[in-house]
Amino acid sequence: MTDDPKSLDNSKFLIRQLIMEDVGSEGQKRLEAAKVLVVGLGGLGGAAAMYLARAGVGRITMLDSDVVEPGNLNRQLLFTPCSVGKRKAEVALGKILEIGMQHEVRSVDLHLMEQNAASIVKDFDLVLDCLDNFPSRLALAKAAWREGVGLVHAACRGFEGRLSYQVAGATPCLVCLLGEHPLQTTPVPILGAVAGTMAALQATEAIKALLGLPSPLAGGLLMADLRAMTFDTIRIGRRPACPLCGAVQE
Repeated sequence: MTDDPKSLDNSKFLIRQLIMEDVGSEGQKRLEAAKVLVVGLGGLGGAAAMYLARAGVGRITMLDSDVVEPGNLNRQLLFTPCSVGKRKAEVALGKILEIGMQHEVRSVDLHLMEQNAASIVKDFDLVLDCLDNFPSRLALAKAAWREGVGLVHAACRGFEGRLSYQVAGATPCLVCLLGEHPLQTTPVPILGAVAGTMAALQATEAIKALLGLPSPLAGGLLMADLRAMTFDTIRIGRRPACPLCGAVQE
């Protein structure tokens, strides 16, 4: 007979993680105390939220305003055909709670925009940008920077993905990387496994940030080409004319 998952404490789930030198009991306490916001519950956000929950991150809030569509199912692992037509935030909450870890999980059915972004992000330790549209992505990046909240940004297209980590006052911002009016085509072509790969990398980067581990992606950009199986990291330069962070002194 196996234990009822709801009766297990987190240490039984996390034994392989707790024996890691970079985590241990003190690192796990940091994860359990953390407040993380995942914005977007598509191919990136759903998988990233699962990894954060399974890592024992204490308080996770997920935000999305969409409904599940059939075209989501090649990459959005929280959803099945039975989810089509349902609110993503509602379905995602149920799936994350099924993991059985003892933590606080919330979902918010809300569209993030410039007018509400600051009030949404201000109380979190870290934000994951898992969005698929540039207006909301830039609104989130600007709010996180101004509120002093770290931002882990991920994006993917076809076989390619990118990942970066912005820290207000310490690194160039996401506007330096994307510009203020980036071009976007819809729908974005994407292989489901690529979205899953980038989500795992994004969750890893988030956990490292919460543990206080150094990262070359703080002010850097990882560019992944999974067709060629190449991974390159470059430095992001601050644009002196950037309207968000250009006035920051290096």
